[in-house]
Amino acid sequence: MMELYFSSFTTSSDIASWVQAIGSIAAIGAAIIISRVQINSDRHKTAQIALEKKEGFAAVAYSALMQAEYLANATTNLDSEQFRQLLLISVHSIQGSINALSTIPLHEIGSANAILGFITLNREMVGLKYDLDQFIAGPLGNHNAYLVFSKCINKRCGTVNALASHTFKALDVSSDRFKSKFDNVINISKGD
Repeated sequence: MMELYFSSFTTSSDIASWVQAIGSIAAIGAAIIISRVQINSDRHKTAQIALEKKEGFAAVAYSALMQAEYLANATTNLDSEQFRQLLLISVHSIQGSINALSTIPLHEIGSANAILGFITLNREMVGLKYDLDQFIAGPLGNHNAYLVFSKCINKRCGTVNALASHTFKALDVSSDRFKSKFDNVINISKGD
């Protein structure tokens, strides 16, 4: 039976035709496999880029959160003069967070809740900076004004905290992921 099958390939043109057909099928199969591998690779790269963007957006929100928490802690742990000196430095950091929050391309965030979180977080940081500017310009030496102001700052910082937490949840990113990174940046800037 095998003899009969192979005996039909008596001429070299028959053999060449079959080899060409088998080669064509193999080339088509290889092209399909290569294209699937490339598509999977592109999907992975796209997902990785999206994750990095999301983490970058969340890092900006985390920075604002840490500045607000730092100020809230300072109002309870420092006297009014120490706090005044801290404010003069903090205003610039808060302005940096406002600038970063303002330049986030909202159309790339993807989640409506995260977009609202960033808009509201930015507004609260602008309000926090306004409050700081008002305190610096006005009743710096007045201890009673300091007490009222520190309550106001703590309330606004609590709002920033809640908004940042909401934003992390909307982005589906844990703030714990940024804590060690942010702490490392702080330690480097302090010269530790």
